Amino acid sequence: LDPEQNVVYTNLEAERLIHEQQGGELIGRPFASLLHPDCRESVMEHICQPAPGQVVNIDQALLLTTGGTLRDISITASASGLGAQPQSIVLIRDISEEQRALAWQRRLAMAVDQVKEAVLIAAADGTIEYVNMALGEMTGFSRGECAGQPASMLWAKEQDAHFEQKMTDVVELGEVWRGRIVNQRKNGSLFVAAA
Repeated sequence: LDPEQNVVYTNLEAERLIHEQQGGELIGRPFASLLHPDCRESVMEHICQPAPGQVVNIDQALLLTTGGTLRDISITASASGLGAQPQSIVLIRDISEEQRALAWQRRLAMAVDQVKEAVLIAAADGTIEYVNMALGEMTGFSRGECAGQPASMLWAKEQDAHFEQKMTDVVELGEVWRGRIVNQRKNGSLFVAAA
């Protein structure tokens, strides 16, 4: 971008992203005209003439393509020492797919949270990464009390002595384990869970 924030150079990927299937000239266009009005002012305020050595990152903005499509983008801008006039190098990355995947993950997490069956997700080493509300209601342990703890914190001492090794073997082989687990609530009472 030149000092007036007009486009002075684009690569082929930028052309493809902005023009989709239509042709058109980007050179000389104000960069702001490529942004959705909802984010235009904020983005331009942040990337306008970065100081030498300064890198400006904008995690999410909206690009308005020449075909009228909105794309989620991230922007990185920095000052350029090339040429006689000050310029900015602006990198645009299409994050539309990432945003769709994150939205899907949020929807899935909300659905898992609402089921009445207990759900526990643990890392390969058995450390609890996630529990849904039903597990908390069933055991009396809050999410915060479970997070980062070994899944075995829920197992009763009455559990089969070889159970932990069986679970480790199943995880390492990438198999699905089915059976019954004797668990212990926070208050010490026992219950059997089928998996």
